[in-house]
Amino acid sequence: MTEMMGELEREYQEIVLEKVGKDKATFVTNKMDNDDLANLFDEMDDELKDQLLSNMEAEESKAVQLLMNYPAETAGRIMTNRYVWIPQHYTVQDAVVKLKSFAEIAESINYLYVINDQKQLVGVLSYRDLILGEPDEKKCRILCLQESLPLELFKIRKKSQS
Repeated sequence: MTEMMGELEREYQEIVLEKVGKDKATFVTNKMDNDDLANLFDEMDDELKDQLLSNMEAEESKAVQLLMNYPAETAGRIMTNRYVWIPQHYTVQDAVVKLKSFAEIAESINYLYVINDQKQLVGVLSYRDLILGEPDEKKCRILCLQESLPLELFKIRKKSQS
């Protein structure tokens, strides 16, 4: 039903959400892309919008409301909060297991974000590179460190922009 909602015109999406009942509407809104929901809610009756937002999972509702603070058609409005991250020490097999646990949202995700022990981004790993790795290989760490921006280069660029 979630996929069908994405294909409907905005006016029909609202009609469907009103007609299917609270439980199904909540299920659908929790599964829809947050940027699509933000756009839908912009044009929706405030009473229905507030009802749907209050019935959604707290984290999803908060994410949609955050997106609604950005003007339409801006990067802030179309960004996603649905991403998969892995610790830098993971093996390829560990990364695949984690990715499988996020299979429901991972259909629209092309990269794994790799973080260090301080939860800082240290690199990005494509699905292609992940699949080509050996299960016990700590390829994630190697690839991510190669793709990371050296701190010195970042400082030089920041200085030149001042």
